[in-house]
Amino acid sequence: MRVSHFILSHPGRRKVNEDYVFPEHVNGHLAQTYVVCDGVGGGNRGDIASAMICRSLGHQLSLADHIDEEAIEEALNEAETELRNHSTEFPESRGMATTVVGFHPTSEAEGLVYWVGDSRLYHLRDGEILFRTKDHSLVQMMIDNGEITEEQAEKNSARNVILQAISDSKRQATPEIHRLTDIQSGDRILLMTDGILEGCSENQLVELFKGDSKKATSEIRSLCEEKSSDNFSMIAIEIEEGK
Repeated sequence: MRVSHFILSHPGRRKVNEDYVFPEHVNGHLAQTYVVCDGVGGGNRGDIASAMICRSLGHQLSLADHIDEEAIEEALNEAETELRNHSTEFPESRGMATTVVGFHPTSEAEGLVYWVGDSRLYHLRDGEILFRTKDHSLVQMMIDNGEITEEQAEKNSARNVILQAISDSKRQATPEIHRLTDIQSGDRILLMTDGILEGCSENQLVELFKGDSKKATSEIRSLCEEKSSDNFSMIAIEIEEGK
């Protein structure tokens, strides 16, 4: 799968950027795997948690010969174990946690998506959302139960409460894994932390990525710098023709 990717990661109005992305270079082609993490706000050393999990998954999956659903779960378990070991060695870091969303191409037209928490992935084509991850969050549960609408969720006081994260606790995270199929040239795959959606609506995202991906990424940065109070990070992947 040949791609162009464009990366945005910014602390926003906060002193520390607790988001982390893999790969770390700003743009390029032919990356083997993509990961975005968001250190849990209010937790101890969320920046360390997001960096450790992101790097661990990125390196494990980039070096693997074959990736399937089982391999994704094993990589997540290994990364979580590394986090626990770090917390044991450095007790001042106890309580750290992070969300994660990742995309790993498995063939010219398919790839695996996995996530824990409320960092998201969108698969776009010609201005339409073909797939969107479902947040592991309190407001998403309320939407599913018919208690609030998607529009109401955007302003709900519990919108930042997540139900799952990768953490150093004994409770093992349960990732969701989904296989994207029929990926075509021109499709866009976007991975992002929730800070992006503080500054840019879902409709704006879709509209902007009808055009040039590099320009869209730049415009989203401007919107988030103006409106988002959180760290904001995104990897924008554009599928190209050829291998």
